[in-house]
Amino acid sequence: MFPCEQGICERSPTLSVMAVLRACSQPGCKALVESGRCAAHRSERNRAQAEARGTASERLYGHRWQQARKQFLSEHPLCSDPWSVHGKHLVAAWVVDHWEPHRGNFDKFWDQRLWRGLCRACNNRKTAIDHGWSSEVLPPIPPARKQTLAGNKGVGEG
Repeated sequence: MFPCEQGICERSPTLSVMAVLRACSQPGCKALVESGRCAAHRSERNRAQAEARGTASERLYGHRWQQARKQFLSEHPLCSDPWSVHGKHLVAAWVVDHWEPHRGNFDKFWDQRLWRGLCRACNNRKTAIDHGWSSEVLPPIPPARKQTLAGNKGVGEG
């Protein structure tokens, strides 16, 4: 007979649940959670981050952007596949990405020469690199795109 069948099991459901619960990581909170913060402190933190980040309109992603994005994706419906991971597969673009992060710069934000269509997977990968969450390096801008950037004017320039 195995030890668990004799009632002396180290993997008792009660013990394993108790073993994974720990105090909320918010200083002074004694709520027991599996990891991180309790629901109350998680929502407080999310609210504070959202307020610091600003609204979509404050970050330039208002109605005008939604219309421009829709138009761009209708003209460029496929992922630009910057990592060449799609091979022969055609993958729909869902996101209009800026080749270089605009960091709130209005002119860079609206310069369509800096836009490209990406699928969600490629966009998530680029976002992780941009924010330093990945040690991966961004692929270089293709030579044809560099010529376009050097020669043409973007939206609102002229």
